[in-house]
This record gives sequence, structure tokens and C-alpha cells, in this order.
Amino acid sequence: MKKASLLLLLFFYSFNSLGAELDSLSKHTYEGWDNDVTEISYVATRCSALYAALKVYFQENGKTSGDKEFVKAFNKSSEQLGALGLLVAPQIGLSKENFELRYKEFIKIYSNKVIINKTLNNSAFDDKLFQELNICKTVAETTNEAFNNLKK
Repeated sequence: MKKASLLLLLFFYSFNSLGAELDSLSKHTYEGWDNDVTEISYVATRCSALYAALKVYFQENGKTSGDKEFVKAFNKSSEQLGALGLLVAPQIGLSKENFELRYKEFIKIYSNKVIINKTLNNSAFDDKLFQELNICKTVAETTNEAFNNLKK
């Protein structure tokens, strides 16, 4: 039964536009990327979407108090990075509506990756997703620090 479910999932994934591979975030976080408004918008939006997808996964599958802490942390990071992505979107000619469409598409892509990883590896993560989470963690920490400095 598990193999049949997996085959159905892989069939859906391979013929669905959401199965498209995204460039690695490391390609967008090169030296000086944080001075490029286009990259800031893209990376912040992708990271926000990754955190949103992981938040939902851990809400639905988390069993420990640590998992509940992940949900809180992922929610905070998703909100902050989403706000940053939306804030700079007009500077690159991206309307609020188009920003939201892009954000939702990224969430769908990451959610599908998490489902496939869970099915294949019994974990939400594979090496690539874990690497992206580490990049997003650094981006979120930097963003959080910047937001805190603005409040002073």
C-alpha cells in the first residue's frame, strides 16, 4: 500500500508544475547579495515560504514540546521574512498580488518536497532542504537583528 501511495504521489509530483526544482538558495546568497533588492525579495520570500511549509508540517506531525517550539519559531521567522519580502517587492516592480502568488507557489513547492521527503525518508528533510533551512536560519537571524535595531 505504501508503494502504491508513493507511486501516486510521484506521478502527481512529476506532472505538476509544483514539482519544478528551485535553484539552490546558495546561488542567491552570494557575497553582497544583501545589497541587491531583487535578491533580498527573492530570498526573503523563499525562506518565508519554507518556514511556513515546515510550520504546517510540524503542526500536523509534531508530537513533542520541541516540535511545538519549532512551530512558534518557524511562524515568527516566516512572518518577519514575508514582511521583508513584501516591503521590498514594489522596489523591484512586484505588486502585492504578484508577491502573494509567488509566495503561495513557493509554499506549495516546499510543502510537496516535505511530503515526498517524509514518504521516502520518514523525515521532512533531505540534504538539500536542510541546507536551505540553514541558509534561511542565517537570513532570519540577520533580519531579526535588523528589525530589533529598528525598534530602538
